[in-house]
Amino acid sequence: MITLEPRLEQMLLQGARQTPTEITMFVDPKLARHMMDSLSERIQKMLAEGLPPVVLTAPHLRLPFRRFFETTFSDLCVLSFPEIPSRTEIQNFASIAVLE
Repeated sequence: MITLEPRLEQMLLQGARQTPTEITMFVDPKLARHMMDSLSERIQKMLAEGLPPVVLTAPHLRLPFRRFFETTFSDLCVLSFPEIPSRTEIQNFASIAVLE
């Protein structure tokens, strides 16, 4: 699984917006580019190793994150921590940090 470092997750959560009809995520273009590049690199490595590309996020970030990246990474599975059964062992393949 790919995880997001807490500071990055917090930044993304601040950009999440929900209306009665949709949910979106506003991200600084520089951060969005960093996320695209980081995800692309990690997804390619996971696929090369025969692993399904999965990102694990906080519950409130799951849907906006998925919607934001779905056109670029259509095969990416995005799950939130509560969706993982408690007895499941999670192996972190990579983590994405904030662009410094």
